Amino acid sequence: MQKLRYPCGTCQQTTKEAQREVEARANAELQQYLAPYIERTLSRTIDYSTLSDDLVLILIALERTINPRLLTALLCAAIAGNAPYYAGDFITKLYKAQVILDDPSKAKSGTYF
Repeated sequence: MQKLRYPCGTCQQTTKEAQREVEARANAELQQYLAPYIERTLSRTIDYSTLSDDLVLILIALERTINPRLLTALLCAAIAGNAPYYAGDFITKLYKAQVILDDPSKAKSGTYF
């Protein structure tokens, strides 16, 4: 009797179907979990007049850095080279202050699991 290194075609198909079902259930659970968060995020209004000065300065700096790239669709090496190495700290500060929010419905498939 010879042992197969790979499962037969029928077994492979059965395994793939079972895997798809598990992924579909996991995705459905994730969507159910994220739905209230997405709804809260999309219905949230940010009152920029109530932001502290440090948050406003970070937003202005981000807008001035990102906007030219969006308009020209080019990544300017000079801008990227002058960006501080700890830029993530600024983004984290804005995120924790709920000035910027994530939208899971716009995320690439597989981002949240």
